[in-house]
Amino acid sequence: MILCSVVIPTRNRPEVTTRAVKSIIDQKNSEICQIIVVDDNSDFDYEIPNLREQDSFIKLSEKSTAAHARNVGICSSQGNIVYLLDSDDYFIERDFLKDHDDVYGSGNLFYCDFESGRKKSQLPGEVRSSDYFNFIFNKYEGIANTSTLIFSKHLNVRFDPVLPKHQDWDFVYFNFIDKGMSLIKLRGEVYIDRGDKRSISRTRDSSRSNVWTGRDSTLINI
Repeated sequence: MILCSVVIPTRNRPEVTTRAVKSIIDQKNSEICQIIVVDDNSDFDYEIPNLREQDSFIKLSEKSTAAHARNVGICSSQGNIVYLLDSDDYFIERDFLKDHDDVYGSGNLFYCDFESGRKKSQLPGEVRSSDYFNFIFNKYEGIANTSTLIFSKHLNVRFDPVLPKHQDWDFVYFNFIDKGMSLIKLRGEVYIDRGDKRSISRTRDSSRSNVWTGRDSTLINI
């Protein structure tokens, strides 16, 4: 029985995507978890060797955005709860059955701690709407990173596909924080690989940020 789904958007990254998939399969109770790899029209064909019968590989016919690829994966998910994982990141510690029991049916968004390089996060147990901007801009670097997020599928939440950057901040803010919901820390840990300097999220082009901050007058300029 499939109770959980993990959505991995990817493009031209078969090696790290294979690593991400393996990290999911290696976790506790992974037999109840479906893996959905959504390839954003890579320039070449490839296969992910570890995918199982319950898993899916979806190749988009046209290049779009990681946000659109995530939306396709969320729509295709069969699990009651959905995890997000970028293709260059991987799970360190997860228990899919325990997570399902804690997350399923909740209206809140869940996140977990992460490692990056030699640093391990020490994130708070809860993020309330009044703390959100202070936490993401000033206090907790990397909090609510896409690869740490878990939520119930019945919430029917989506990413804004036009955003080139800050897709995770936008997703969290408009789907949860703006509606008065909380972010709750869940057990488990993810490794966030910051080695790819070409990643849009790691570029310093402020014009890409302005697309997000210009969406709503209540957002803080960054």
